[in-house]
Order: sequence, then structure tokens, then C-alpha cells
Amino acid sequence: RRQINLPFSIQLSAYTFDEFRSLLEKELSSINKTELSSDVVEKLYHLTGGLQLAVRMITALLRDYSLETVFSKFNQENNSLYEFVVEPIISKYWNKHPYNKLLITTAHLSKSSTVPEIAQKAGLMNEIQAVEEGLVGLTQVSLLTKDNDKYLMHPLIKEYILNREKLKQ
Repeated sequence: RRQINLPFSIQLSAYTFDEFRSLLEKELSSINKTELSSDVVEKLYHLTGGLQLAVRMITALLRDYSLETVFSKFNQENNSLYEFVVEPIISKYWNKHPYNKLLITTAHLSKSSTVPEIAQKAGLMNEIQAVEEGLVGLTQVSLLTKDNDKYLMHPLIKEYILNREKLKQ
């Protein structure tokens, strides 16, 4: 498995087909790759669900791999976009304090929460500064989103972490 280090924040919302195609074409031209046929773009769109981060991931993969290899990455049994992209990011933080507790705690939240609320639920009230720094770090790698002073985990990331937590127990 190849880890992709991304120097930018990733977003987990979906593009429309036209937005996906437009950004994919822009990204591919930045790495001097030829245009993809409409059929290929449509297939990539459906395989990835139109996720914004998928465009960047596809571009990163196409730097080093053929289009056939990229398709095979999405078609392998028990291999998903989230496992391929998100697992290396989560693994980087999983065994580090306070990130592990913050990931698990925010995955269990049913609504967006403030730093003190998260710190209390994580049992880290005596480490507010570490909690704040941890939440900012997790937001920078798009594992969390921040709206005003409240943090929330994307539902797909939440599901992935809860399943990961279950498997690790």
C-alpha cells in the first residue's frame, strides 16, 4: 500500500458531475496528463461518489500509475477510497495522545461540540490546551470540521473510526 502525503486540506463533500470533471481536468493538466474520455470520467465519478478528495487522490495516483492501476485500486475487494486515503491519515494520529481520545470521542458525538464539551467527554479537562491543539490538527487534515467554535466529524469518517475501534478491541 502506498501512502500519499497531501500538502493541503482535503474535503469530504461531493461534487456534481460537471464540477468533478472540471477539477479533474484541471488537476490532470497540472501533471501533464492527457484528457480522459467522458466514459472514463463518468466511471471515476461513480466509483468515487464524486468526492472532492478523490480528485486529488486520483491525480496523485496518476502521477505514478496507469489509469488501469487506478481503477484496480477502487475495484479490489475489501478496499475502499476511505481505507486507501483515510487510513494513513488516521494511523498517523491513532496512537498519539490526545488524538486517539479525540478521534474516538468525536466519532461518538451526535452533534457538533465545543472544546470544553469534547474535553469533558474525552476525560481531558485538565489538558484543554492539548485538546484545542489536537482538534485544530485533526481539522487541518480534514478528519474534523469546525463551524464557529464547534467541531464535528464527517459521517463517513465517523463510521470508519467506529468500525476501526470495534476491530481493534
